[in-house]
Amino acid sequence: MASVRFGLDDVLETAIARRERRFRSGREGFRGTGSQFGAAGARGGQMDFELARLSGLRGETGESVSPEPMNRMFGTPFGRTAASAIGNEERTLEALQRLSLEIVANSLRDSGQVNPGDRLLVRPGTNGRASVLLVMSPDVARVESSRLISEELDLPFRLLVDGLEAMGTEIGESPEAAAFGALINLGPAALAQLFLIAQPEVVLTRRPRMVRLCVPSPHVVVNAGGKLSTAGVLCVDSSGEFGVTACFHGTGPVGTPVTVGGEASRVKHASEVQDTVFIPLTDRTRCSSMVGLAGVRQEREPARADPARFDGAVNQNRATRIFSTDTGLLRARPTIMLKLQTDADTDQGDSGCALRDENDRVLGFAFERTAYDDYPQFTDWIWAANALRALNLTIYQGG
Repeated sequence: MASVRFGLDDVLETAIARRERRFRSGREGFRGTGSQFGAAGARGGQMDFELARLSGLRGETGESVSPEPMNRMFGTPFGRTAASAIGNEERTLEALQRLSLEIVANSLRDSGQVNPGDRLLVRPGTNGRASVLLVMSPDVARVESSRLISEELDLPFRLLVDGLEAMGTEIGESPEAAAFGALINLGPAALAQLFLIAQPEVVLTRRPRMVRLCVPSPHVVVNAGGKLSTAGVLCVDSSGEFGVTACFHGTGPVGTPVTVGGEASRVKHASEVQDTVFIPLTDRTRCSSMVGLAGVRQEREPARADPARFDGAVNQNRATRIFSTDTGLLRARPTIMLKLQTDADTDQGDSGCALRDENDRVLGFAFERTAYDDYPQFTDWIWAANALRALNLTIYQGG
């Protein structure tokens, strides 16, 4: 496997270093130069006074705000309400950070401050650093040019309201859902307090070229007319038929003849959008080692640096870690492929294999990674819950 010379962590470190060289603040992380709300707020002054008023800050510059996000959370009515609803302070803070990033992403899209070709990834804060929206743009020529752009954006309160409304209501049962409910119930003041707590930042970096991971020699071969890919997880469809997932780009539409580990079959269900197909099997023991026996993870997004593991054709029983996710990962979006990102620990030949968390729950399916000579480097995994839901498939857990 090619060594990673510049990954997503390096993008953030570069942005931090460039900012610190500019402002010489001497403070760790993405602490801003006047805004108490991170990237949120109207630009042109040291503070967005509408956000300050709604959040409860007093005075033209606002009173001193704690540098600790946990203190800011428990220092606001909205933060306390969300924490009470969720019941775990760390999960609450992570949920609020993700919500703030999704609202910022929606607001940037709606106002045309990002381009259609830009890709947006979210990374909740860790170790006292702010949560970050990564804007990956094809217009950035060099990854070393990655920089913090929060202070260049104009996100007045009305745009943030529009960004919140663009989220809709379909979140499901999750900490994000509980926080979202509290946000809606408490009104405009809660939205302002959300950004006072989260203080999200935006980093601009390069959008690299991606390559699919499908080539010969997987552990369990899916052969479609000589085109080979890797089997994913065992599952059953809505009629109760047993089978396995595979990648669409390695097989094809419904009816495509395939063999799985030598057993002849045909694609029964397919989604090109999700790059996922379902192939019926008669032998329920053939792929048992690939099953995530704890089921599919769907109630909570993986956190930054969560450990994960996959068993691909090239990288077998390989450990990796979560870095970021697409915005709105927990929503039901059958017409959109949702992905999460890890370090670039995959290689061509690992396509379709399942990524599992430390509790043996399926997180995603290997989809593509950065081209070996392109940067920043990372791997995209299709969010399994969304892909399986789109095809009405259920993880097989024996029996």
